Order: sequence, then C-alpha cells, then structure tokens
Amino acid sequence: MPSDESSIKDYVASWDGRLRGTLLELAILYQAAFFQDIYPYSLKKKLNNDWGNHAPPLPTIYSSINRLEKAKFIRTKNEIINSRIQKRIEIVDAGWTVLEKMLAELKTFLKVFEYHEKELDFTKRRRR
Repeated sequence: MPSDESSIKDYVASWDGRLRGTLLELAILYQAAFFQDIYPYSLKKKLNNDWGNHAPPLPTIYSSINRLEKAKFIRTKNEIINSRIQKRIEIVDAGWTVLEKMLAELKTFLKVFEYHEKELDFTKRRRR
C-alpha cells in the first residue's frame, strides 16, 4: 500500500532534522578545527552562506555547542569584544579524534551513492 503524502512529508521532515543535527555538530567541530577563532554568530553566518535555507537558527547552534562542550570535544571561552561578551569555540584533543572518526564515517557512508549516482533516474523508477 503506497504511503500518503502526509506520512512521506512527516518522515522526510524527521529524517531531515536528525541529519541536520548530526551535520551541524560535525560542522561545528570542523570549523573549530579549521579556524583559530570561531564564534557562534560567525559560525551562523558561515552556515547561512554554505547551507542557505537549511542553516539552523542561532539557538540550535548554541544547543549543539553546549552538547559538544559537555562531551568535552570543544571548550568555550568568553571574551569581551566591542564591549560585548563573545563565546569563542576551541577544539580540544578529544574533538580532533572524534572529528577524524566522524569524517571517516561520513566518507564511508557516502561511498554507497558513488557508483550508481549517474545511473539513478527517478523518472524511470520501478513501481511495485
């Protein structure tokens, strides 16, 4: 029995949320490793440029930062810049290790799509 449009929409929205959450944490670790000084707002601007409409809101970024800090993969330091408190994100040794493992896993998972991506034609998909 084919799924109705509502259940497809709900499923894709749920999957999209989980995927974005995981990729956001990977992006935070990656940006903290790549840039010496990364701040939540500058991270938000970078994600807006790269992800467009898929970029998460700033409170979601802060939640992910807090989760990564609690896991001891990053540390944050409050700094005063232009009379405002800014939270600087730094990756720590455990963060480097988890980043390396996450990137390796991502590459492994993406390999499943490499071979048939050009052959995949949704207009000719099989109906059962």
